[in-house]
Amino acid sequence: MRHAIYKNGDTNIDRCVEGPESWAKNQCASDESIEPITDGGSSSTHFIKESTGRPNLRDMTPCTPSRTELPADGITTLTLSQMLADTQVTIDGPTTDSFTASGSETLTFIMPGVYTITATAPFPARPKEMTINVT
Repeated sequence: MRHAIYKNGDTNIDRCVEGPESWAKNQCASDESIEPITDGGSSSTHFIKESTGRPNLRDMTPCTPSRTELPADGITTLTLSQMLADTQVTIDGPTTDSFTASGSETLTFIMPGVYTITATAPFPARPKEMTINVT
């Protein structure tokens, strides 16, 4: 069985171990606890919910692109919408950029290529990755 190890009173999972409960307990420091975790969970996909003390799946960062293909004309826009406050956005491709956003952001591109846009809302949200083709 897989177990999440976390600091007492914390919502972050420090690490996950595979093995019987007794073995997992031996992997804990005095200020740590364990909980069973299913579906191959890890610290990047789950967090400890304060109200239950149990591992929960982290929701995907809300971010919706208005399109996934657009021309490299510097005029046609791509809108990223539904972002939570303090969402970190990174753009990787022929050109790169990063910024903090909330609500909506409008982007244009002048360099053709394949871009990967990653939006990461504050914890416990998981990053959302989108591929944008600019021709």
